[in-house]
Amino acid sequence: MYLNISNNELTNLIGTITELVGLEELRLSGNHLKVLPTGMGKLRKLRVLDLSDNNLYYLPREIGKLKMNLKFLYLKGNTFSWERQKQIKQMLPYTEIEFK
Repeated sequence: MYLNISNNELTNLIGTITELVGLEELRLSGNHLKVLPTGMGKLRKLRVLDLSDNNLYYLPREIGKLKMNLKFLYLKGNTFSWERQKQIKQMLPYTEIEFK
């Protein structure tokens, strides 16, 4: 299952998005997201997560639950500190992560 809600000027996501447990690809780029809803770890089938060009500065620790299936994580255009980038890489050691 694929969901693309990029470039919609979203400032937040409702928690029910985490109930879409069959999602394999979620594209949220080009919005104004500052935080992700709790429960993102429920999306265990997710293989691609595009969060580029938002206003994120951290990801919830629960995102680490995706480490076995998540292959690509796009984070360019956000404001992650060097320390946060290191934490994300540690949470998702098998994921190709793009910060720039």
